[in-house]
This record gives sequence, structure tokens and C-alpha cells, in this order.
Amino acid sequence: MADRFIDLANAEKKDIQHASEAFSYAAARYAAFEAVNCAKDAAKDKKVIIEFFTDRFKEMFVENLNDYIKRGKENQD
Repeated sequence: MADRFIDLANAEKKDIQHASEAFSYAAARYAAFEAVNCAKDAAKDKKVIIEFFTDRFKEMFVENLNDYIKRGKENQD
């Protein structure tokens, strides 16, 4: 699914920052939707929910950043 989102962004021919902001906003919005619908009490558990999602994003970001650094600028998709 992530590859389809990236393909869509690439097809739009928008600048990288615009696509990144759109992805970030969509991810945050969907994560909030998931949190409210899955948590027993999102208001009570707000701090834990925020920590969970920010920690998970950081893990995924670091993994992908390391991969792109390893492959080099000329070998990006």
C-alpha cells in the first residue's frame, strides 16, 4: 500500500516537500482515527497513544533514512 501512495505522489509531479507534507498529514489524521477507534479511552490514554505513534514513526523513519543513506543519492526510487 505504501508503494501505491508513493507512486501516486510521483505521478502528481509535485515537489518533494509538498508530497511529504501531504503524506505526513494523512498519516497523522489516519493514526488519530485509528487511536480513537481502537483505544478504550483515547482522552485518558492520550499521552500513551502519542508516545506509541511517535516512537513507531521514528523507528520507520530511521530505518528508511539509513536505507537511503546506504544506497546513495543516485540510487533512490
